[in-house]
Amino acid sequence: MLKRFVGRMGMRELQGRDPAEVRTVFLMLFMFVFLNADVMLMVPSFRAIRDEFGKNEAAIGLVASLFVFSGAGIALVSGYLADRYPRKLLVFFTILLGEIPCLLTGYVRSFEELFLIRALTGLGIGGLMPLIYSMIGDLVTDKERATASSWIGLAEGVGLALGMAVAGNLVERTDVAFLGASGWRLPFVLAALPNFILAPLFLLLAKEPPRGGGERSIQKELAQGLEYKRRIKLRDYLTIFRNRTNLYFILQAVPGTIGWGVLPNWVVAYYQEKNVSAALATNLNLLIGLGMILGGFFGGILGDRLHRRNKKYSPILCGITTLLGLAFFLAMLHWPLPDHPAVADMAGPLAIGIVGGFLITVTSSNIRAIVLNVNPPENRGAMMSIFTLSDSIGKGLGPVLGGVLIVAVGYIWTMDLATLAWIPCALVFLFLLAPQYPKDAAHLDQLMAERAKEMEQSL
Repeated sequence: MLKRFVGRMGMRELQGRDPAEVRTVFLMLFMFVFLNADVMLMVPSFRAIRDEFGKNEAAIGLVASLFVFSGAGIALVSGYLADRYPRKLLVFFTILLGEIPCLLTGYVRSFEELFLIRALTGLGIGGLMPLIYSMIGDLVTDKERATASSWIGLAEGVGLALGMAVAGNLVERTDVAFLGASGWRLPFVLAALPNFILAPLFLLLAKEPPRGGGERSIQKELAQGLEYKRRIKLRDYLTIFRNRTNLYFILQAVPGTIGWGVLPNWVVAYYQEKNVSAALATNLNLLIGLGMILGGFFGGILGDRLHRRNKKYSPILCGITTLLGLAFFLAMLHWPLPDHPAVADMAGPLAIGIVGGFLITVTSSNIRAIVLNVNPPENRGAMMSIFTLSDSIGKGLGPVLGGVLIVAVGYIWTMDLATLAWIPCALVFLFLLAPQYPKDAAHLDQLMAERAKEMEQSL
């Protein structure tokens, strides 16, 4: 049954895999949903937290930024471990590493406690990313990696939306309590609990995929019982940085993710400053997030189809949709509103924002597939950790940078600057990655063909 379902999901290659490996994919996706539910829990609560602890936007933004930076730091360690040791156990402990502090956030009593506990919570998100993509790279080939990434992105988006929806609707409900938590604290408790069930199930039912299982060049050798024995060495990091596709990816990631750091974290407060209610502003953000989820999902499927025709089409798709997406976001932010907007007044920015969200996230699934497609199996965890680090620099700076800029120049200038930060991304995709990526993907195919011969000679 699961095998038929993954075929309908667009990952037909998984139909030929061990059923335990298929279960592994589903369990990872569900755990990823609830782990990501934590990420946006603070966003609808920024003003409530600010008022309770007597802090300004810059201080609250610093807490959100530290959450991301702590995840970026642990990602480097996690990526190295992913390329050397069994990932199943690493996934289990990483989930707990994130969810225990998330649960404890529901019981903080001072700003200092919140500051510390959110830093610890970020370790789970940052540590899981290299692990999950390393495993996906060994489960499907380059023909379906963007589609597989789109499902991971869908799980991430559902988690973000779920967390924001719960927090947005409970932040002002001090009359609702569970396990001693209420108000803005309660969503953290609710978000953490499911993974305390799913993580042990993963440990019992999941299966470690064979290294290199997603490489067509060595699948015959793996089917013969041979093992891909190469593991990362510290000197391999130099090889990673000699790969131009990797370098161009990092070049576009840092400025681009400033937008991802500022806009999702401050757009609710931006509309609240325009006298939009917290619930309405949160629901607006949720519906824009729905557009983003769909864009990342269908963008990955489209990217795989284009990739099978010509590899350069994937980065071209990313560049064009990024430029179009940021234009729609600028139009949304500058849509004229009355002094006290009602639901009907938000129809215009909502429609424009959904389209912008769809377009801007087409990149997300495709860039992860591109990274997997130019790095050998023993380096993928490390490269995805660098991906997480570079991604997190922008996202981590986003909340605190947004808070500082809002204090200095106001909301609208801050939102405009964050949106325009996506322009360098698009230019890198169109003029650097489009011509380089096919060359580096072909080089990896040649390298893995040589590794196949080495494996046969070991018989």
